[in-house]
Amino acid sequence: FDVEQQTLPDYEPLPDEILETGSGKNWLDEPFGGEITLMLWEAEQARLVLNSPYPYDQYVEVLKGRLTLMDAEGRSATFGPGDRFVLQKGFMGTWRMTEDYRQLLIVSTEQLNAAEQPADEGPQIGE
Repeated sequence: FDVEQQTLPDYEPLPDEILETGSGKNWLDEPFGGEITLMLWEAEQARLVLNSPYPYDQYVEVLKGRLTLMDAEGRSATFGPGDRFVLQKGFMGTWRMTEDYRQLLIVSTEQLNAAEQPADEGPQIGE
């Protein structure tokens, strides 16, 4: 299993209000009975803007390229291949990728569903 080359089932692209520049691809799978969701995301040069609080915690491992995160207060950190971090629920700011980029994300399926499900809609992923 080579996570740098692996793909998972296709998943919906990021909304235009988040993906300010560039383009990206998403793949998603739910191993271990669906308790967690694995996502792969890749982009060429891109900039994501999160103007509202990020809806769930996620573990991120950079597989390729460089990522600079800047929070709403202007604090920044840069990550490269092999770096890992947890993006906490509530984060607001920007993701900037200046070269081809790929990351592995792990999130709670329950938190992901809650973030994507309108109040009047039934269960989604893994249900």
